[in-house]
Order: sequence, then C-alpha cells, then structure tokens
Amino acid sequence: MICIIFLMITTPSITINAYETFGGSWSYSDVRDLGWRVKEGIDYYSRIWDAVEGATASWEDLVEIGCPDFNEVESGEKVYILDYYQEYGPLMTTLNSPDWYSTYTKSEIKVNIYWLDQCYYKDPTHLQACMAHELGHTLGLDHECDYGPQVLMYPTDAFYYDCGIYEPTWDEYSGVNSIYGD
Repeated sequence: MICIIFLMITTPSITINAYETFGGSWSYSDVRDLGWRVKEGIDYYSRIWDAVEGATASWEDLVEIGCPDFNEVESGEKVYILDYYQEYGPLMTTLNSPDWYSTYTKSEIKVNIYWLDQCYYKDPTHLQACMAHELGHTLGLDHECDYGPQVLMYPTDAFYYDCGIYEPTWDEYSGVNSIYGD
C-alpha cells in the first residue's frame, strides 16, 4: 500500500501595521481636496516642486479609497511649502494647524535650504522621500520608531541616512485608512 501525504504549507499574510497617528485629521471633504503650493520665489523652486509632485503622486497611487487627493493650486492652498535656513536643523519639518490633535485647516512644510542642495545632488529621490514623509505628517501620521527603517514614517534625515524607503508603504496606507477610511 502506498500512502501519499500532501503537505500544505501556507504563509500567513503579514501586515505590520507600523503606524502611529497624532489624533488629528482633515475633515473628509478637505482631505479629498488638499491643494498644495510651493512658495513663489523660493530658492530651488523647481527641485522642491518636482519632489512635491512625485511625493503627492505616491500617496495618491497608494490610497485606493480616494483620499488624500493632492492638487497643485494657485491660491487657497491647504498645504503650503516654504523655505527656512538653519545650519543644524532638519531637512524638512511640518506644522499642522491649528494643532496636531484637532481638525486640520492648514499645513506648512518647511524645507531647509541649507541642506536642500546637498540632499538633491546626493540623490533626488531622497528629497522626494523626505517630502512623502512630511506629507504623512500632513495627513496625521506620527513618527514610527518601533519597526526601524522599514517604513516611510521612521524619523530619519535622508541626507544623512538612506533607509531605502522612498514612498508610502503598506503600513502608511493602513494608517491613512485608519484615519479616513470607512
């Protein structure tokens, strides 16, 4: 008698869900229409614009429920990208208004022009990764330190350290859907 044993090996679906939120968010209608604008006359305008364009596209490609929806606008922006200079400051920083824990009405992403040139020439995708990270803050995601540099929201400066994550991951997708999803 011949006995054949079938061994079925299944791999469980792995979802880290490595995201933290601030507790605040945009209203549903505002997140569906997040107009962004780069400050006119800013040094390195085209490099920053390219980074924002790529970063917003990466968020829109990832989130299938239709939010966020980032659009470049001439006026009435909700996400405003401007410059600052601080020799030892971060490459970028985000400030949501009125505060991190309420309904957002405006977000400012400040780009440090001291580090911008060096970051851009090292690899332009680093600048886009930083912008995608800051847009995660704009949407209400906090830093995620528990999983290390496997996620976009890991706090790092792309100029000093390249974690290899240039756009939102499944975990940021889960985070945004936990805030705005059905």
